[in-house]
Amino acid sequence: MRDSITASEGETVPTDGEAAKFNSMILRKLQKAFAEDPEVDLLSKFPSKYSIRLAEKKAFSSDQSEHDVISPKRRKIESPQHVFDENDARSHIRASDDAITPFPLSETLKAVLGNGPKLSESITRLLAQAEPLFSSFTSSMVLKLNAAIAVKIVHGEADLTEYRTIQFLETHISGDFCPKPLGLVRLSGYNLMFMSYVPGKSLDKTWPTLNEEQKISLRDQLDKILVELRSLPCPEGTLLGGLDGHGCKDMRRQLRRNLEPITHHKEFEDFLFSKPHFGSRVYIEFIRSLFPSDHNPRCVFTHGDLRLENIIVDINPNGWPTIAGIVDWEVSGFYPEYWESLKVTNCLATNERSDWYFYLPKSISPSRYPVQWLLDRIWDKHIE
Repeated sequence: MRDSITASEGETVPTDGEAAKFNSMILRKLQKAFAEDPEVDLLSKFPSKYSIRLAEKKAFSSDQSEHDVISPKRRKIESPQHVFDENDARSHIRASDDAITPFPLSETLKAVLGNGPKLSESITRLLAQAEPLFSSFTSSMVLKLNAAIAVKIVHGEADLTEYRTIQFLETHISGDFCPKPLGLVRLSGYNLMFMSYVPGKSLDKTWPTLNEEQKISLRDQLDKILVELRSLPCPEGTLLGGLDGHGCKDMRRQLRRNLEPITHHKEFEDFLFSKPHFGSRVYIEFIRSLFPSDHNPRCVFTHGDLRLENIIVDINPNGWPTIAGIVDWEVSGFYPEYWESLKVTNCLATNERSDWYFYLPKSISPSRYPVQWLLDRIWDKHIE
């Protein structure tokens, strides 16, 4: 029998469902953050795509009730020895399902998977032995399969922006700072994006240990990478946004997407200033009027989520850091040139303690687009 509570209207609400457990976990994290710092910005502690994940949890719980399937708490992937926690995406990927390959598997990956009778069985066996690198509940997970191969598992989306991007960059950049595509599989409602593993440590783990000279060096290395990235020509007829045609994305507390195709920076600004959570028409239009009207920005290739966690560094035997790669390209694409400067401070909180923001690469420094940056900070609070 399911645990439940009684809502104020008398309705019985289950407390053991996936959505309830998810909210309970978030609440514990918020309470811990508050205990550590009573003045903490609680919104900054919410996970990205919170509402989307909550909706997925509700839908999953509904599915479980209707079809009387095994509880996700202890779901098996292949055999009794492969049992995962409910928040591990692997607990929902089944060897019995058919695997679809929208993009072919590389020979390197095929060699690792072996010649099993069924691709889904080979994949689930490989996933069960993999090392978790990152997990965002059941909606996203990154695993290290071996010293050369990683896989990013994303739930429920046909959005292939990240995979299309690493395909594009493989043939359009001279540097080796982006994972190489090794194949994509659709299995049990998940996209499994196989790619080369970028060895090293994420910069958020290393940054506090660096001295001034090392921080400046990393800033300049990163700037060189971004200058090349931003110099890539936008293919004729390309819509703004992701390379897979899924349009523009604006990641804040929630992910916003445009509904209509965007071909010009003015249309992008229409999208940017759309659907405010509050504010009168006059107030919104006044803010919009301050956006530089005489500026015709170039359309450049943009990562869109350039933060310490997505920058991988390698430390040589002498203790000197070098950029090994940049990961997490899911909101990348062609955007107005100021966009990277706005998004690079997405995680900048009012109680920020990291000095990373004083070492942002010059090519994307908010000081290059101060009006756009300041207006976006004002506008941000109007977006739910």
